[in-house]
Amino acid sequence: MISVCVISCTTQEPIYQPIVLKENFQNKGHKLIYETVEKVGNFELLRYDKKDVIATYKLDKPEGKSDISLEKYIFEGELSYGKYYRHDYTMPNLAGEIIQANDGEQVWMSHNQVTLNSPSIINEASSDRANNFYWFTVLHKLLDPDLFYNYLGTKTIDSNKYDVVEVMLDPERIKSTNQYHVYINKKTGLVDQLVYDSESLGEEYGPRLIQLEYESIDGVYLPNKRRYKKSNWDAEIDDSPWTYETWSEVSFENELTKEDFRNPEYYF
Repeated sequence: MISVCVISCTTQEPIYQPIVLKENFQNKGHKLIYETVEKVGNFELLRYDKKDVIATYKLDKPEGKSDISLEKYIFEGELSYGKYYRHDYTMPNLAGEIIQANDGEQVWMSHNQVTLNSPSIINEASSDRANNFYWFTVLHKLLDPDLFYNYLGTKTIDSNKYDVVEVMLDPERIKSTNQYHVYINKKTGLVDQLVYDSESLGEEYGPRLIQLEYESIDGVYLPNKRRYKKSNWDAEIDDSPWTYETWSEVSFENELTKEDFRNPEYYF
């Protein structure tokens, strides 16, 4: 089955309904990804049922640097807000509180309640907002349009058996080096880890392994504890230290509106 969204013409509120579509999978890999996404909760569930989320994000780098931010997202339109209480990694040259937001119309940023308009600052804030939103929803968006799937076979790691699926932007339509090897636990049906590489990281960076831990929150399996380090495409790692990410104090359905994402300096 494939779940899609139906918008009722008689009400202002969208209604999420599952509809059965047959023979819609590209291959075995696509089917496996669909099954694991349905298990954790697909993006339509977030968009039309949960609607928004507020969470505390923490990044801990091995050299002792940390980011701590209050994150707010509206899933429809992918609105993104981050208020940083600590930012050793993100814009470390700016001492004090920084706020970044994508309000659906523009990206803005403030430093100690003063709006910054430098193009380089806005570009960095735009990238941060898109990245933080994406990585919060990464598993839920594995059925996005323009994705291509390739089943790579099975692999056993530490007595756990996995189906391994390659996910990338469809090479027939989009030129990109972004790709993932997704390790789906045969017993649980969940993604335990993935290896990914992104052209945004630079060629010298190479793939890295991300291992996931889940928490069930309001009907959504959220991989809110993660650790990652450099790897190869066989998921082999060295003894270098891990980087850790956590999303805590997660709450859905907060009745956020676009006004919550706008720059208070320009909207009254």
